[in-house]
Amino acid sequence: MKRDNNKDIKDAISETLVDSFLNVGSESAGELVKEAIKSSIGEILVDFGASLISGVAGAFSELL
Repeated sequence: MKRDNNKDIKDAISETLVDSFLNVGSESAGELVKEAIKSSIGEILVDFGASLISGVAGAFSELL
């Protein structure tokens, strides 16, 4: 009976450690992905704004 209790305790601790490790890993990976997406979106918006300004300037100069 004591061996069963010890085994149950070891199994519970092992499962808890694995679950904790997986939770921390998935949260960290999620944060990295969010930051990468934010950075990419920022770069795309800057490129879009720069090309839009160039396009408007070109169209305006054609009118004059």
